[in-house]
Amino acid sequence: MATVADGKTEYSNYHPSSIEKSETRCQQILECRRQIKSWQDKLNRLLVEQERYFKLAKLRCSAGSTDIHIQSTESILSWSADTHSTWSNLSWSEKRDKEFILVALESKELPLELKSFDEDVFPLHIRTDPEIFMARVHHESFEVAFRDYAGLVVPRTLCDDKNIMLEVVQRQPLVVKSMPDHWRDDRDIFRSVLKHQELPSKMLQYFSKEIRSDAELMLTIFRHQDSDLSWMGDCSERLRDDKVFFINAVDNFRSQI
Repeated sequence: MATVADGKTEYSNYHPSSIEKSETRCQQILECRRQIKSWQDKLNRLLVEQERYFKLAKLRCSAGSTDIHIQSTESILSWSADTHSTWSNLSWSEKRDKEFILVALESKELPLELKSFDEDVFPLHIRTDPEIFMARVHHESFEVAFRDYAGLVVPRTLCDDKNIMLEVVQRQPLVVKSMPDHWRDDRDIFRSVLKHQELPSKMLQYFSKEIRSDAELMLTIFRHQDSDLSWMGDCSERLRDDKVFFINAVDNFRSQI
């Protein structure tokens, strides 16, 4: 009980143990609240991950991928939308997510945004990502989209990657017109260009004198199905004056007619 003496309050029935129990109880309640919040946060993260997983799976399904492991058959059957509609339903941030972009690039029919890959739509780190760029290069629409070279730009950060340049010039030989100078003296780059069915006119002009003076390399070009004897004029002066080289070049050209 509390009594008043000289204007001061005194507690005659003071029980420290009761206060300690109350403090312990408060701590337990706070700990429970902390754990509840922690589990709520985990649940929210799992829900976000689940939503992402199903969106990616739906995108793969619409892209024609068979590598999808989902227990619910009804869910798959309900995913009949094509890549265009599936892509359009993604959020702004998801459309700029590397994983979503790579999955969408597995589709034969690309959404318009992925065809143009405009700098106003995709940030620099996405447009210059090696994996994304190579996925675009390997897509079957690549050659059609850049048949006339219009719009094709190899990012500067990727131009020094030989593996990337080998793939690009093989898929689109016109890139030799704008490739860095150090590739104009590279025999592997030259051979990679020859793997394409159609060769750009005056192609030899974009390679170094050393390449154009290599008899073995120059003879391979006359074995190509798209070659022309007029290309002899772009070989080095030494080869043009070489009678043996001229005869071999003509023989190679005749062999592929």
